[in-house]
Amino acid sequence: MALAGLQILGIVLSLLGWVNALVSCALPLWKVTAFIGNSIVVAQDLQAARALSVITLLVALLGFLIYLAGAKCTTCVMDKDSKARLVLTSGIIFVISGILTLIPVCWTANTIIRDFYNPLVAEAQKWELGASLYVGWAASGLLLLGGGLLCCTCPSWGSRSSRHYMARYSASAPHTTSRGPSEYPTKNYV
Repeated sequence: MALAGLQILGIVLSLLGWVNALVSCALPLWKVTAFIGNSIVVAQDLQAARALSVITLLVALLGFLIYLAGAKCTTCVMDKDSKARLVLTSGIIFVISGILTLIPVCWTANTIIRDFYNPLVAEAQKWELGASLYVGWAASGLLLLGGGLLCCTCPSWGSRSSRHYMARYSASAPHTTSRGPSEYPTKNYV
């Protein structure tokens, strides 16, 4: 029962991380955009970061769908070994999506900090970290923690009782022929 509770905690944390990653991707506060006339110009690194965030969201959604098939509360798959493998797979996918969330967030933060300390960049073009980056870091942490909990709920493959097979052997004494008194060497007697 404790493993089911850890599974529920892991999937709740992973879903909270997915929602935070969605909010981080949707918020326009990664860094301030430049206004030129009436149109908004979005930097190419911000567009690439958002594209990576969308890919991360899709990967995490795949992990959630795989979890649904292998959860203890569903009957999609009846075999316990297959369910455990599906939950382990979804946990690994959530960990991967947590790492993938870190890539665009840290990349954008690095660009902002690098430009902030660059003496060649004008003071008007130096920006600070936006709220989306902090939400993205929180999302990554939740995805990593939730995926790690899902991975920990799976039993270790070596300790399964169904994996150990007992062979039944009958151990008997080796068959020996008995010797008569005349067959023993007499030189050893006193």
